[in-house]
Amino acid sequence: MTWQKRMAALVAQRLGIELRPSRTEDSLDRFVRRRARALRLPDGDAYVSLLGGQTTQSREFTQFIAAVTIGYTFFFRNIRQLKVIAEVLSERADAGHGPGRIWCACCSTGEEAYSLAMLLAEQGVDTEILATDIDAVALGAARTGEYADWSLRSVPKALREEYFERVGDRHRVRRHIRERVSFRRQNVVYDPPPRSLACVPWDVIVCRNAFIYYTGDALRAATQHIMKGLAPDGLVFLGSSESMRAPMVPVGIKGQVAYRPGTRFIPRQKTPTPMPTPRRTSRFRRTPPVSVAPSPRYDHALDLLRSGDEKLARAVLEKVVQSNPDRVPAWVTLGNVSLRVHAFEQALHAYGEAQKRDPLLPEVHYFLGMTYRKLGDLQRAAHSLRSTLFLDPGFWPASFLLAGVHGRLGNWEKRRAQLLHTLEAAQTPGSEPLFRSRGHEPLHPIGSDAVAAACRQLLRERRVA
Repeated sequence: MTWQKRMAALVAQRLGIELRPSRTEDSLDRFVRRRARALRLPDGDAYVSLLGGQTTQSREFTQFIAAVTIGYTFFFRNIRQLKVIAEVLSERADAGHGPGRIWCACCSTGEEAYSLAMLLAEQGVDTEILATDIDAVALGAARTGEYADWSLRSVPKALREEYFERVGDRHRVRRHIRERVSFRRQNVVYDPPPRSLACVPWDVIVCRNAFIYYTGDALRAATQHIMKGLAPDGLVFLGSSESMRAPMVPVGIKGQVAYRPGTRFIPRQKTPTPMPTPRRTSRFRRTPPVSVAPSPRYDHALDLLRSGDEKLARAVLEKVVQSNPDRVPAWVTLGNVSLRVHAFEQALHAYGEAQKRDPLLPEVHYFLGMTYRKLGDLQRAAHSLRSTLFLDPGFWPASFLLAGVHGRLGNWEKRRAQLLHTLEAAQTPGSEPLFRSRGHEPLHPIGSDAVAAACRQLLRERRVA
């Protein structure tokens, strides 16, 4: 057995996390080899043996956990869902239910929990927020509350000034917000759910982008712990590409999908439910598009595409990436041109080159998913589309395509959840079909109105093969 397989078995046994093969090919593989050298061990196999003899609380295992888990997060990520959570708790407070209680499971470095604290402070709602994670290093960073510019890229200037203070080259969450959130180490698979200060269940549990790591017994255990910690009328919010199985069922809450024990599914109304007027005017806006440096040759290729000369455009694009291999838009456009003519291997190569240079660009994962779908590799297509939504939950073309993939795989509840998510995202004012970040040449622009209408039709049907 290779050390990679031994490591995957160790991670599954100790952490309850399914370590997919793709996670051992690059960064994790380099981490293990680097730590083996630092500890003067002969190879990765010896390092895995070392880990097997330590507890998860040890310093070395703590570093390993940080490498295994993906701590990709930022402030106000999926702001629509966060606003709905804040509004649900605000309405409960207005109805006399007292202070709300939120458990943010798998909180990573704390941006999500602090974002909720800021939104609730905006609305004047008193809420207990407990954030937990298995990664002690991430929790240490969360308690400190200091972040780089990257984590604040979606925070408007006015809110930066109100809720953050400058500390050198970093931004620290102000004390009155930090005091609203407490942090604790917890493994959602193996540990029982934490208790609130009043020793009562949680009104809202947020566990975003964690279930993608769990399968089989680990997934069932995580679901059971979530259920045990939830109030009878509580709600669970997951990531946009995730879902929970029975006895948890989805409900439509103000255009977002949440989960509740034993509640019949409530489809979204044809006309979007109007959002209640917030107590204070919202100051959150979408992140502006990121510009790229001009390139006359790349612009020439786009002109050729618009004129219909795809063969010459492809030749020009190949020259662009040869002379400037770090130009991600050119790689993506070359992949699109290849995909148009069903040159799938060339398309996968071009998208792969783009992904190497910018792994956090949602469009690249979307086009990979589209390509795998055309090849009939539905599992890889679903993985790439989930990655798109992990990076940008509002990227509704990926959500719509993922709903279709779930349908072809027979995953009807997941398909329904994705259709609901697509409908909400496509109807959001100011949403754009594709390429809102880098200016890529569109492959097949899709109208949001047409997609929203298709979602409504599909949601009225029981299921479509």
